[in-house]
Amino acid sequence: MTFKWATVTAVAPLRVRVDGDSVALPMTPDSLVDPLMLSAADRVRVEFSNNRLVVVGVSGGINNLVVQSEELDIPWTPASGWTLDFAKATVTGKMAVIHVSCTRTGGTITATSSGNFPDSLMGTVGANWTPVRDSFLFGGSSGYEPFTARLNASRTFYLTGGANQNSVVVNTDRVQFQGTYRLA
Repeated sequence: MTFKWATVTAVAPLRVRVDGDSVALPMTPDSLVDPLMLSAADRVRVEFSNNRLVVVGVSGGINNLVVQSEELDIPWTPASGWTLDFAKATVTGKMAVIHVSCTRTGGTITATSSGNFPDSLMGTVGANWTPVRDSFLFGGSSGYEPFTARLNASRTFYLTGGANQNSVVVNTDRVQFQGTYRLA
């Protein structure tokens, strides 16, 4: 068993460059630290044991990564056929819990036989709200039918699926979502 210091070079997937090496290791290490709490350039303590690499800690301790939460409005550009009711977030460190509510102002959107909504762009979030990777959010329409949405790493927000092939979103339906994702 050997312990060394390393620098995080990427978080999705997690990659580290061990001190003294010129490039990051081409494998995803196991981690005792939640990778969602890490970001590029963080200093981490790693253990080499039985041909495995494990991130065992963060320089300054995990408490060094926790910061006070704040409530913020999210910059949002609604897509055609949608109006924004609200887009808010609770941000703690690099994690964001977002709450988005939009009202359908365009025509009816009907799910395919698999329950998916094709090409249902709802809007785009501002540049400072870029997620590390595509993130799924869960919610409902008018409070009664479950739906899913996807916030892409490109900051586009899509309505993706309904409960079944009979799912529809009609004019004046309010669709609300909540989800947690890591900010880039």
